[in-house]
Amino acid sequence: MPISPEMDILVARLEKLERQNRRWRRGAAAVLLAAGSLVLMAQAKAGSSPKVVQAVAFELVDKTGKVVATLDGRGGPSLVRFDITDGAGKDRISLVATDDGSVVRLAGLGDRTASLLVASTGPALSLEEPARRSQVAVGVAQKGAVITLSDQGQVGVAMATGSVGRGISISDANGKLVWSSPQ
Repeated sequence: MPISPEMDILVARLEKLERQNRRWRRGAAAVLLAAGSLVLMAQAKAGSSPKVVQAVAFELVDKTGKVVATLDGRGGPSLVRFDITDGAGKDRISLVATDDGSVVRLAGLGDRTASLLVASTGPALSLEEPARRSQVAVGVAQKGAVITLSDQGQVGVAMATGSVGRGISISDANGKLVWSSPQ
């Protein structure tokens, strides 16, 4: 059925109005999106984000939820610990800070350890083998320095030097002194 020329004009005008309406809707949506973005960006501007995260303790977990490291301040200001554990849950690296000083402890298989201590009495280094109860210790204090070698829990060799004197002593497995200098 043929459409009259008036109807053709009306259809053309209606199509033009619909195109304009779609353009206005798209424009309004773009303006609303931009305004919303500005509001969100204003809330998250650089100066407003937190600069410090505070907690009494933090736990780092692996993908299975097992704790692999802790940062723990529950001992108060006089005792703060940071421990990293192995797959079995044993501490392998420990950093401890106290009022009196700090300790760094590294542990290997069989609980063999190397520890570095810095305290008010002075710094010290300790290497330990717990299965034999063996230890090498080196320490420095205000009055001098000392080195000890121990096995089976007994000091076998001790060397000291400082303001109170110098000396070396050697003991047997029972802890009995077998030689020293000065005598």
